[in-house]
Amino acid sequence: MKADMRELGDAGLKRQNGVIYEEYLPELQGYRWMNVIRRMVDDPIVGAVLFAIEMTMRQVAWQVRANNKDPQGDEMAEFITECMEDMSFTWSDILGEVLTMLPYGYSFLEVVYKMRGGPSHKDPRYRSRFTDGKIGWRKWASRSQDTLSSWKFDTEGGIQGFVQSVPNRNTTVTIPIEKGLLFRTTVRKNSPEGRSVLRSAYRPFYFKQNVENIEGIGIERDLAGLPIAWVPPQVLSSSASAEERAVYTAMQDLVVNIRQDAMAGVVFPLAYDDNGNKIYDLTLLSSGGGKQFDTGAVIGRYEARIAMSVMSDFLLIGHEKQGSFALSTSKVEMFITALRSWLDVIADVINRYAIPRLMEANGMDITNPPVFVHGDVGRIDLDALGQYIVRLSSAGFQLNLDEELENYLRQQANLPLQDVNATAPSTTQPKLSPVGDNDGSTPADATHDVANGQAGKTQQDTAGTGK
Repeated sequence: MKADMRELGDAGLKRQNGVIYEEYLPELQGYRWMNVIRRMVDDPIVGAVLFAIEMTMRQVAWQVRANNKDPQGDEMAEFITECMEDMSFTWSDILGEVLTMLPYGYSFLEVVYKMRGGPSHKDPRYRSRFTDGKIGWRKWASRSQDTLSSWKFDTEGGIQGFVQSVPNRNTTVTIPIEKGLLFRTTVRKNSPEGRSVLRSAYRPFYFKQNVENIEGIGIERDLAGLPIAWVPPQVLSSSASAEERAVYTAMQDLVVNIRQDAMAGVVFPLAYDDNGNKIYDLTLLSSGGGKQFDTGAVIGRYEARIAMSVMSDFLLIGHEKQGSFALSTSKVEMFITALRSWLDVIADVINRYAIPRLMEANGMDITNPPVFVHGDVGRIDLDALGQYIVRLSSAGFQLNLDEELENYLRQQANLPLQDVNATAPSTTQPKLSPVGDNDGSTPADATHDVANGQAGKTQQDTAGTGK
């Protein structure tokens, strides 16, 4: 039977004129969601979670690993490493922009190329540390999520471009998907906007923010007392004169704006009627005692739910009466697993799109391109590692017989490493972003460090920009 090459179905993404309409809450659609995200990232708990994620992921080592199936694999890996180091921004800076996909759901970077024409060239399109005339990366420039005007799709729902509203030029530009890198937390329905990791935290954030505001007002009223103004009945009647209505407005503003601060004080008229009673009076009604609800516990519950939504509730252990070290250890492992998955997504996009496109622009064979791989997020527990080494030694294993394995074990304990190329001059690639110690944990002819540390396994699953 002849294969049918047509695409008949659709992913089901709700969109119109390039704008996504997947959010069912009106207050979280479009630019309104952008404003909510800005408020959420300023929240102490949300900010602490995002800070922990970013700083942990910035500590991970990255390497360009040659494909051993290609006889020129080492040469191509060295070229990609040079291009990574020759950009306007360091890899650490780029990673920080990529990680904005977590709060926003996606991050779009425009790939800007240049001709490697030497360091003295005045034109940035040609300025480079290298003078071989090859095409390299000038920068991976971030395109802020709040400048998004719409997305460009083809007839089958494939993502074709990022339409940006440029504030400084008062115009819109379309960046083709072939010139960009789209990092997403999820590819559900092939939505270019992914899904914010803060979306599940919105409800507890909303209630937490409201309870905090109410708590602040309640504390202020408890300290200052509830102000009560006594006025003649005529001032409150519907038939009050313009002069009496003005008095009512002034009295209303007075009781609403009473505060206990350095400027506290009231200037009030002293007037009596014919019977010697005050015509106007101002009193403070004191609090009747404790509140029915423990607002601190309510706020704490919502903070825990916010952290739980991104597997970071272990950060709150120690701030509450309950919690244990064993529990925190298991939660940290789950957190690290989530970070590894996001790192895999980042590596997949770069390996599937950035590296092959650059090699193709230089006329290189892209059958077996080098890959950008990340190291592990956490280190092995040293007690477990020590027991493991003791067991290996008891079994007759000699560490000095396998230098590469010995270096791996040394690395876990942050110990000095053996030179695995002791018989030949050691060659090390320059580092993009110094994050840790130079460990030289992999052979110079196999990997090219972008940041120091152990290279992890690469995932070659499809992720990122899909058409």
